[in-house]
Amino acid sequence: KDFSGKAVWCLKTTCGNTLKSGIINVTAKKLSAVKVDKLDFSDLQINPNEVYLEYKLFKNKTEISGGTVLFAKAKDFKFIKPDIKTKVKKSGKTATLQISSNVFVKAVELDLKDYDVVFSDNFFDLSADELKTVKFKTELSEKEIESQLTIKYLTNKNER
Repeated sequence: KDFSGKAVWCLKTTCGNTLKSGIINVTAKKLSAVKVDKLDFSDLQINPNEVYLEYKLFKNKTEISGGTVLFAKAKDFKFIKPDIKTKVKKSGKTATLQISSNVFVKAVELDLKDYDVVFSDNFFDLSADELKTVKFKTELSEKEIESQLTIKYLTNKNER
């Protein structure tokens, strides 16, 4: 079946300020790829080490894909030390982890120290003030999950 949906994009600073954004209607034949658009930011005076592009693809108001793009090498990007917050809820054997940050965080990796679990998503980028929800099955209690949870992310010598 052919695809019809919307691509939503935002040019953002590491602190989460939106500099420019847009919505693009997307259609594609099944089993094909299409060029969605060419974005031009030459009208903005930006430092490529301090901004990134966030994009999301929606079908019927449901996000089906997304990601971020840096305009500089990661080693040169001016990451800001994040204040990452998590909240764990348990319902039966299903745990729900909500994670957020005050700034953009690239390549967030989730793990538990001593237990193997399959997260619904264990490697992602997190924009400032975005609430990411991850689910997984476990016998552990909420407190045990909180003490076992490890969060790694991309950083560099430029982190402020």
